[in-house]
Amino acid sequence: MRPLTPALARGLCHRNLGVGADGVLVFSGSVAAPEMTIWNPDGSVPEMCGNGIRCFVMELVRRHHATANPLVVMTGAGPRPCRWEDRDSGFMVEVDMGPGRADGDDVDLADLAGLADAAVAPRALRGLRADLGNPHVVFFGSFTEAELLAWGPSVTRSAEFPAGVNAEFAEIMAEGSVRLTVHERGAGFTMACGTGACATVAAGVRGGLLTSDDRIEVDLPGGVLEIVHRSADGHLLMTGPAVEVYEGVVDLEKL
Repeated sequence: MRPLTPALARGLCHRNLGVGADGVLVFSGSVAAPEMTIWNPDGSVPEMCGNGIRCFVMELVRRHHATANPLVVMTGAGPRPCRWEDRDSGFMVEVDMGPGRADGDDVDLADLAGLADAAVAPRALRGLRADLGNPHVVFFGSFTEAELLAWGPSVTRSAEFPAGVNAEFAEIMAEGSVRLTVHERGAGFTMACGTGACATVAAGVRGGLLTSDDRIEVDLPGGVLEIVHRSADGHLLMTGPAVEVYEGVVDLEKL
C-alpha cells in the first residue's frame, strides 16, 4: 500500500474529490496486538478517536477474525481495552477510554483570543478543560445554531490552545442526559465525537452537573453514546455502535 501522507489523507477525506470522511484509520501491528493511527481531514494526526476505535474493532473482528475480548488497541493516547458484541441487531463496542483528566485551569469564552472577532459576540461562559489523551474544552449551557457556528472554529483555533483543542458545547437535559455539539480540531463540526462525549462527562462530573457511575446518554447529531464515569478509578467507559456503510476500492495514485 502507498504510505499515507498528509496530502493523501486530505484527498481521501475530501467529500467532493475523494471518498469523503472525518478521518482515516490505519491498522498496523498484528491482529493479536493491533495499533491504530488516525489521520484528520486536514492531514494532521490526533492521538485518539473514540468513534474511530469502534469501527476499527469491528473491522478487526469481522474481516481479520480477531477473537480477543476485550481486544486491546494501541493508540497515540495509549492502550484502549475494547469489549465487543457482534449481535443480530448490530455491532456494539464498550471502550475503556482511560481516566478523563478534567483538572486544568478554567477558561472564559469571552476572554479567548479571536472570539471578539467572531460573527456572534461571545457570552461569559466558563469552559472546563479535559483530556482524553487529546485536549478538550467543554462549555455547558444552551446554544443557538448561530452561536455554535461562530464560536466552534474560533475556540478550536484560539491562541489559548497552542496545539489546538476540541470544543464541546453541551446542554444538560432531563434526567442527566446531555445534548452535545463538537467542533474538532483538524476536522470541524462532526456528527459525533467519542472522546468529546467522554470529556464532557468528565467535565460535568468535576463541575457537579453530572454524577459518577450513572449511565449518561450523550445525544450527538449522529446518534447516542452511553458514557459512565467510574468513581473507583476515574475511567470513562464509552459504549456505542459501529456500522458498515459501504466498501469500495480506491486508486490512491489518482488522489
